[in-house]
Amino acid sequence: MTVHKNSTKAFLEITQPDKRNYSKLDEPYEYSMMQMFVTSENFTQFLTSEKTYCKTVHKGLKLDKGRYIIYVEIDWYLKKKADVDSIVVSAYSNYKVDFDTDNITYPDATIASGIVDRILLHKRGEVI
Repeated sequence: MTVHKNSTKAFLEITQPDKRNYSKLDEPYEYSMMQMFVTSENFTQFLTSEKTYCKTVHKGLKLDKGRYIIYVEIDWYLKKKADVDSIVVSAYSNYKVDFDTDNITYPDATIASGIVDRILLHKRGEVI
């Protein structure tokens, strides 16, 4: 994600879109667990993380000009019973914010684990 001005107030949201499942009213509707991490592009600044088992995770942030990584982890593979299998990433802000849709990746478990390790190491203040 690219932020174009300092002191941008942005609200990030990850949503698991769903349909009305009236045929399933007697059964609990299940969303997958999702976790969002936001960090600077080079992993030197951890900004926030949020975890939920609900439809939506959202976070308000004050960001300076620069590029950021929004890393989203979802347990679709662990919980194949979930009723939702897609997400929508969105943001609204007081200044322009762009998503780099050419750089969306779906890393395998080994790569994903390394990304999360780098984020969490910096979150605890350890040197990477």
